Amino acid sequence: MRRYIGLDLHKAYVHGYVWQEGTDNKGRHLRFPSDRDGWAKFIKAHVDRDTWIAIEATGSAFHVHDILAPYAGKVVVVNSHQLKRYGDGRHSDKLDAERLAHMLALGTVKPVWVPPEEVRALRSLLYYRQRLVGERTRTINRARAILREAGFNIPRSLDPWRV
Repeated sequence: MRRYIGLDLHKAYVHGYVWQEGTDNKGRHLRFPSDRDGWAKFIKAHVDRDTWIAIEATGSAFHVHDILAPYAGKVVVVNSHQLKRYGDGRHSDKLDAERLAHMLALGTVKPVWVPPEEVRALRSLLYYRQRLVGERTRTINRARAILREAGFNIPRSLDPWRV
């Protein structure tokens, strides 16, 4: 029988909800540390090829997807805005994890595309470059402002570092 797990990720811990197909009883909540040992124990205790897992899209969702994908039957990253539309407006770790598992079991989740590792690495480099260019622009603008306040109005065509 298939097992459905919803995971609500946080920096220090993970809250999960495990529901087994074919059982009338409620599933069970679990919480474990978000470190190497915590993930290893979780995989050993709860994940096999008959397990489907839904993860709310956060900063570490793709990394967690990579950890779980070799062990689980299916791992889905879900857009967090889709999750917020369901329910009565109350959101907590328990409710979000439970909704993820139930939506996965019902087939109502729309997964987001998980880019390959190479694409993620390239995105990371491009994002870092963008931040560096922004810092450089802010620094040049600040240098121009300091020079202007000191009475040196330099043209835009000149590099303030050479003045």
